[in-house]
Amino acid sequence: MKNHSILPLEYHYFYYGNSEGPKWLAIKDDISVLGPGLIKRTNKTQEEFPEVYQILPPEGQVNGFMEWSFLDEKGNETGYPSFDVLIGYSASGVTPNLFYLYKDLTAHYKSKYPEAGVKAVVVSYAIEIN
Repeated sequence: MKNHSILPLEYHYFYYGNSEGPKWLAIKDDISVLGPGLIKRTNKTQEEFPEVYQILPPEGQVNGFMEWSFLDEKGNETGYPSFDVLIGYSASGVTPNLFYLYKDLTAHYKSKYPEAGVKAVVVSYAIEIN
C-alpha cells in the first residue's frame, strides 16, 4: 500500500473554501497539478461507518462524520475515490480543524488475494487545516 497509495504521496494537498463551497488542489514539487476541483460533502452518522475503522482510531475528539467525493471544477465525477471523513479538533484547536480520511479496502484485498486470509485493510490520512 505504501508503493501504491490511494492518494499520491508526492503531492501537497490544499483544501480551501470559496462561494461555491470547499475545493481541493494538489501540487507536486515539479509543478505538476491535480485539480482544482470541488469537494461534495455528504453528512453521515457514526453508525454508517464500518467497525473496521476502529483499527486506526483518530487522535483527539471527533465531532462530525461525512463522506467526501472529489469532483472536477464543473461538478462532474472524477476517477478519484471518495472517503469517509471524521472531523475533529487538534490539541490547540477551538474550531474543528482536523479531517481524518478513511477508506475500507477489505473487500478489494479479500477478492484480490482470496487465499491470504485477509481480515481487514483500512487506510487513513490526517489533514490539518490552518
